[in-house]
Amino acid sequence: MPSPFTGKDAKFRLGKHVCRPAAAFRQLFNWPDDAMHEVLTTRVEGYDADLAGRVLNYNMAKGLSLFSQYSGWGADIHAGEFINVAWGRLGGQGPGFVFQAAGDIKPLCQRTLKSIRMPARLQQHQKVKHVFKCLTARLPPQAQQMLRNAFPNPRRQQAKNLRRDVRTLDALLELATEILPDPAVFTADSKSWCVQCNKMCPTFDVIDCRGLKVLVAGITCKDWSRRGRRLGCNGFSFLPFLILVFELRAREFDIALVECTPDQPDVLLKYFLDSIFFIDSLLIGPEVLGHPCERLRKFTILVHKNCVWTSSLDAYLKIFARTPQCTGSAYFCAPSDMVQANFERMATKAGVLMPSNSSEYTWEDVCHPSQLARRDAHATLYIQRLDAQGRSIPTDGGPIWDLSQNVQPSTSVRLKSAMPTQLPNSAMHSSTVGRSLIADEKALVQGMVLQRSSLIDTGYKALFDDAKLSPSSIALFAGQGFHVHILGSLMLFLAGTVVPADVHS
Repeated sequence: MPSPFTGKDAKFRLGKHVCRPAAAFRQLFNWPDDAMHEVLTTRVEGYDADLAGRVLNYNMAKGLSLFSQYSGWGADIHAGEFINVAWGRLGGQGPGFVFQAAGDIKPLCQRTLKSIRMPARLQQHQKVKHVFKCLTARLPPQAQQMLRNAFPNPRRQQAKNLRRDVRTLDALLELATEILPDPAVFTADSKSWCVQCNKMCPTFDVIDCRGLKVLVAGITCKDWSRRGRRLGCNGFSFLPFLILVFELRAREFDIALVECTPDQPDVLLKYFLDSIFFIDSLLIGPEVLGHPCERLRKFTILVHKNCVWTSSLDAYLKIFARTPQCTGSAYFCAPSDMVQANFERMATKAGVLMPSNSSEYTWEDVCHPSQLARRDAHATLYIQRLDAQGRSIPTDGGPIWDLSQNVQPSTSVRLKSAMPTQLPNSAMHSSTVGRSLIADEKALVQGMVLQRSSLIDTGYKALFDDAKLSPSSIALFAGQGFHVHILGSLMLFLAGTVVPADVHS
């Protein structure tokens, strides 16, 4: 069999469909109601809305067990619960998505996942049942040690010494395929330490649910990201990726959604899992669903071949793709008192005194000097570009610059007014509004409305306790997590188009 490390990645659709205008900015955060309506009523080629309604009713009535890896702040849990709420508003019955287990290696993520509370439709659904740590920790100790010896952590060694050639990678892969498929590795009664229960708990315990098993996982992207280490399969994230793949094989999930950077090679998933799952991939960002922000990600969808998938991702795009009707400046929606409180916090941290001729701070007063210099450099290049084209400065929807990045002419003169891709350390600055995003607004960029926030009037707010989250913690989540709307629309679409094996057999 040819090496997976020499194969070519597939070409992915980018969502370039003729699509309808998106809803108004604030209505975008009520997406569960709109998405439910679209799934049940839209008539497009390759999609049967009547059949989808029956399949969705069956799956929601039996319950879909949701398992999550690299969960972050639980965007998939929020998406599933929001779907449950929208389904209930239509009179739908059943448990819907049941949240069995989540996991993340970061203690901050574990604490946030533990604090999630869902509406008490059923008492046992008030919280995520189990919150686990890293993927490696769930393996038997002997298997853990063997894999650590084979895949040393690049963070402890020089990256240049870890550039393995194809033959070396194939040898390591062969070793991993001897260890991970062992029946003693992924046993039916395997346990791992649960920080929710503070004890060893079953890793894949299915409770209160008789329907499809769904896994949502965000593969660590640092080794494939254009702004990351670029080590690829040589990096430390390759081992967790392999564990995830072989766990998918052993557990035989009905549905899996795997998210990563566009440069992560999809051919690897197909190499290991093509015999078990129908596999398709999609490059999509929030802009495709009508949000005025960029964050292009790859979602690989896996449907077990025991099930029947009645539609395709092409139909998904025909149903959900929208054209944004506003600019990225719409995210700068915090009231002046909230913005001023943020400035005061920044001033206290930096030791900046209130200007003697003013009763309040401005962004220029409290920002870091390097950010002020970058803002001015961006503005100079941008004005030069407009002058060269004979254009005037727009009064609304001007460019947004990330002041955490070095100034590049290509980013300074961008005439596109969508929010650029947000990273954990980003300082997104609107040339129109004249300030950078505050923490609550950063959460909005990922489709998350915080409980403490009054920015958006919606019934779909964060389910975790955000009162104790610092601005830097929110920025970390907002720069790494799934976009809630994208994940929710995919989960809802699959719940309406995947027929379980016990129905069609």
